Amino acid sequence: MRLIDAAKTQAVLIGISSYPADESLHDLAAAKTNVDKLEKVLASPTVGINKENITTLHNAAQPQEILRVIKTAAQNAQKSLVIYYSGHGILDDDFNLYLSTSESKVEDIFFTGVSIDAINRVIQKERLLVVLVLDACFSEKAFEQFRKTNFYVLASSKKNTPSKYPPAEEYSVFTNEFITILEKGINIRKTELALRDIYLQLEKNLTSEGFPQPRQVNTNLVQELIFAKNNSNIVVHSTQLNRNIILPVFYAVAKYRNLQIGTVVEDDGLEIENPFADDELSSYFEEEEGDTDYSENLQLTQRANQIVRYFPLFIAEELKRLFAPSPSEQERNLGRINQILRTYFATMRYITYLLLAELWDEKFKNQTSISRAFSSLFKEIDNPTPSIYLPLIEEILELFLQNNRTPYISELSQWKRELQEEKFKTAYYSLESLYQNWRTQAATWNEEKIEENCQEAENNLTLILEQLAFLTTYELISIRSIRVIKLKNSEANFVHSLNHLFADTNQSGQIKKEPLSFYTDSHSVCITKQTNLQEKILNLSPLFFDKNTYTNNIPSIYFYERKDSVTGGYLYRPTFSRDVAAEPLASTSGDIRLLELFEAFKKSLS
Repeated sequence: MRLIDAAKTQAVLIGISSYPADESLHDLAAAKTNVDKLEKVLASPTVGINKENITTLHNAAQPQEILRVIKTAAQNAQKSLVIYYSGHGILDDDFNLYLSTSESKVEDIFFTGVSIDAINRVIQKERLLVVLVLDACFSEKAFEQFRKTNFYVLASSKKNTPSKYPPAEEYSVFTNEFITILEKGINIRKTELALRDIYLQLEKNLTSEGFPQPRQVNTNLVQELIFAKNNSNIVVHSTQLNRNIILPVFYAVAKYRNLQIGTVVEDDGLEIENPFADDELSSYFEEEEGDTDYSENLQLTQRANQIVRYFPLFIAEELKRLFAPSPSEQERNLGRINQILRTYFATMRYITYLLLAELWDEKFKNQTSISRAFSSLFKEIDNPTPSIYLPLIEEILELFLQNNRTPYISELSQWKRELQEEKFKTAYYSLESLYQNWRTQAATWNEEKIEENCQEAENNLTLILEQLAFLTTYELISIRSIRVIKLKNSEANFVHSLNHLFADTNQSGQIKKEPLSFYTDSHSVCITKQTNLQEKILNLSPLFFDKNTYTNNIPSIYFYERKDSVTGGYLYRPTFSRDVAAEPLASTSGDIRLLELFEAFKKSLS
């Protein structure tokens, strides 16, 4: 869905560059040039707002002047309202944020500045889509005050951090990067950019240069709405590179998800119903005149979409990158080998972690005994490497067998027997060997050796994914909260607020409320066997965690990476971005509840 409609969108751009009333507020020359340039970009075909619907304000002296313009724009907007502010952000004694005017005085900011609450009040259309972009010091503080039904706020800095307006530069750091992204696009092989796409690139570019980290907040998935065209010239023309992975894995998934995928006819003229035609991967491919591969590319893309849709999130995120490679990975080269290895790591880590989570349950509930072999392997949990995944998996499955227990994912019992056939092990250890060689010898490989290793890696990954296609029959969910409703003389009802987790963020962001006669664990990432929540689920805590589990924001799913040898905290990495550093979520400076959970997990299985 598009956020911008040429005729139905209004924009208000405010720049305060001069501050004669208070000598403690230095002038910001870039505030004017910010607004002038942004006006041109918003009116260009890239964003597409009618120029007559864009109002600019330079050096407004009184708060009422700004508020009247915003109120008028909100009244005229039929679909969406974009508000941009460039200037000084000032906090009062109660740490409320005010946007300064040219006549603002710090000591009288309550009377001479524009409060976020005042902006709330003048926007009277509750269903209006509102985008508020603030290039001001402490602008994250607006998150605590701005409240509309459908809104998105993008802040240039954290609530305790100033923004950067270098005196010698034409634009401020934040707005310059924001405009550059709109003008040049992003190499993510999509034809249009959602607000979330823009934010992720903005965050990456600014933090990599040592500038303040921007922040975002939204309601009702406004961040997923299309804001601009993607002006990046890079388009992926063919899926042929992944054909030998997509087809066999697709057929393996179809055996388990045939009701969802539809009838599968195994011939070159295969046509399938594609309920995910608007998925992210589909937009990576554009038909060009004379492109004879288009029809086959489209079919392969549809199948790739469904593989990504049904594989667990932690694997699907890597598959997305593999199936829609960056320009440097469109040939069989070291970059492609790296992505194949990442997909293999994610797959084996996922199975290892879910079995560890279930073994903790068995130890807690049934006092299941732990073998010496397992204890020896589990010592590596502080810094797990891919080499221990399969040994741990085999040992845990053997413990289940010895204790006459069936894993929650029951297919793993059958898969354990298939492991004895050596095909899977051969593929696993081949990829493990390739990983070690890639780390130490890749610089010495010639093109022929790279091609050979890449093809072998593709074949091995395909075999692994085929054998593990049964994972697609289980749903990952994030259970946020549980509310008890108990009326007089009636049974209690437990309303679970949850998200189904997919690589498609549009679907993952939808919070569902399921009233049930039982309750499960809350604030956890879990597996369920059915689309609807069942009483018996597998809680994957503390190895997988939703950082936003205590908020109403879109899920932000992290997986455990390793223990920090310096701080003693446990580091988690986000699934959505490989460029974001691992965070000490389970630590005294992070989530103390998660830390306690992790320590209990380790103590139980040690």
